[in-house]
Amino acid sequence: MSLKILIVEDDLFSANIYQNHLTKAGYISKIATDGRTALDLADSFHPDLIILDLILPKIDGFTLIHLFKKTPIIIVSNLDQDDDIEKCLSTGAKLFITKESINYDKLISEINKLLDH
Repeated sequence: MSLKILIVEDDLFSANIYQNHLTKAGYISKIATDGRTALDLADSFHPDLIILDLILPKIDGFTLIHLFKKTPIIIVSNLDQDDDIEKCLSTGAKLFITKESINYDKLISEINKLLDH
């Protein structure tokens, strides 16, 4: 059975890139482009991990971290202030990656580690 990842990203171009890499790595993924859709999808899709942007329409990523407490979360965001990073990691995110420094091979490697895959 393939592991499932929910991509919560309002930039569809970026979301599709994540999805392509995840598919190649053997994961099943779905995309939510806003926080409300992410909540709805999580209820039906039951993701094993969430890739989460912070600046989102409807419900922001900071709120979603609290709502998805039981699911491992990797933040991928343009925000790079130390207090934003610390806030995310202290409230439950497992990893924080800035969009400008993202390395997809490293992202997949971190996902594999978090999911023991």
